[in-house]
Amino acid sequence: MAQTIPGVGDPVQSRCTKCRCITRHVVVSLVEGRPARVQCVMCEGFHNYRPQREAAVTRTPRTGGRPPVKRGAKVSATEQEFDAAFLDLDTSRALRYSMDASFRSGDVIAHPTFGLGLVRRIVPPQKIDVLFRDGIRRLRASA
Repeated sequence: MAQTIPGVGDPVQSRCTKCRCITRHVVVSLVEGRPARVQCVMCEGFHNYRPQREAAVTRTPRTGGRPPVKRGAKVSATEQEFDAAFLDLDTSRALRYSMDASFRSGDVIAHPTFGLGLVRRIVPPQKIDVLFRDGIRRLRASA
């Protein structure tokens, strides 16, 4: 099978230096027809392209001192659901998460620890369920 070389603006998998895991990135620049600089979709950081190694173990981003999530069928299903949900969404309009902010179901939020998330439902009083790459989390939010 012929492997195509991605162009500027194309999605690629790369190891993020800030998230410390392999995440989805967007190619920012090319050198000699190969990706040179990329931007992480999770943390929006820029860094040199680090190709995904064949035997690399993908991890979830650091979650504030919590132990890494064990890899299993449930986690991969959540990651697939996350990727499918964000396929057609505009992540550039993500709202910054704050406990005092109000959100609606379907809003895309940018959490400082967990990265991008999609508000799944409102849980009265003052809580929301958000789909992140590593699973659904219940967060506090304004009514």
